[in-house]
Amino acid sequence: MKIVVLSHRVPYPPNKGEKIRTYNQVKFLESQGNEIHLFSPYDSDEELSYFEALELGVCKSVAAFRLPFKLARLLTGYVTGKSLSVANFYVKSLQDEFDRFVAENKVDAILCTASSMAEYVFKSNTLKELETRPRLIMDFMDVDSDKWAQYQRSTKMPMSWVYKREHKLVSQFEREITDYFDVCYLIAQAEVTLFKDKVVNNENVCVLGNGLDMSSFYPSQTKAHNTEPVLLFTGVMDYKPNVDAVLWFVENCWQNILSVYPNARFIIAGMNPTR
Repeated sequence: MKIVVLSHRVPYPPNKGEKIRTYNQVKFLESQGNEIHLFSPYDSDEELSYFEALELGVCKSVAAFRLPFKLARLLTGYVTGKSLSVANFYVKSLQDEFDRFVAENKVDAILCTASSMAEYVFKSNTLKELETRPRLIMDFMDVDSDKWAQYQRSTKMPMSWVYKREHKLVSQFEREITDYFDVCYLIAQAEVTLFKDKVVNNENVCVLGNGLDMSSFYPSQTKAHNTEPVLLFTGVMDYKPNVDAVLWFVENCWQNILSVYPNARFIIAGMNPTR
């Protein structure tokens, strides 16, 4: 199959959750004999080498498009009534190249790696004119609209207003996507349940869980050196949900653990930790 991947960030190197997930999806699809054609915006020229690595490794072709100045993107979203998430990842030149590629090639499937990338599908006149459209696949990963609702509840004005607006618009966009796309994926059944309860209860919303490379991650063959428990949290540590998770665990659980295991250790491992 010829598969177009619309990725909101270049999925390389696989060093954070969303990139790990998309990279391994692309790697697997390529290993099954499919042609992968990647379209993605980028922020800095440092990322261009990442596109080159993907083209040498798992992609038949890559197309990289420099994002405009961020404030201009967000202002455009505000003025046009779009969610800031959609505006943040939209590049007109990417739209034009995507439309050209779809017009000149028989594309079997289009995979979007986040709800914001559906904008390229919705705004494509070329796709609308096709006699047989490609299979449309959305990887929501998690319920973005609910994330913005949580941010709203935990933030004061004026940001709470911004988050409230984002929650409303992203939720509406998620409903439009599930109505239009063939299948939509979330990472766990809890996310699917939340989506169907808070957004829309469609049958085409399914679980596509994260896997584990058992050749790289396996139980140690040697006896552990520690006699007391060691707990590990790993994730990008300037991402608010990860920060909240760690703080909640320390405030609500950690003292209870220490009361039983005084020498237990809690290790937080991840890039860009906030203060």
